[in-house]
Amino acid sequence: METVKGMQQERAAQVFIDTFAQLLASGELMLSKNMCEPEEPRPGTTIVGYLDEGFVYLLPDVAHRAVVQVQPIRFNTPAIGA
Repeated sequence: METVKGMQQERAAQVFIDTFAQLLASGELMLSKNMCEPEEPRPGTTIVGYLDEGFVYLLPDVAHRAVVQVQPIRFNTPAIGA
């Protein structure tokens, strides 16, 4: 039972990551390069976190809200592929 639950969570996480990556690639979301003084985002672009020395620091609520608008993540059996 734990294995199935772990796989379901892994699939839901992968859906989130894939959608998040697509939103970054499209320019709808962006990562700021300066935590102290974030640059002004282009119109229609949302800053969802910061990039610092190879690490990404996400604003979790902002990132989740952006992904769910595009790809509702429902944690039920059909959504996670079980």
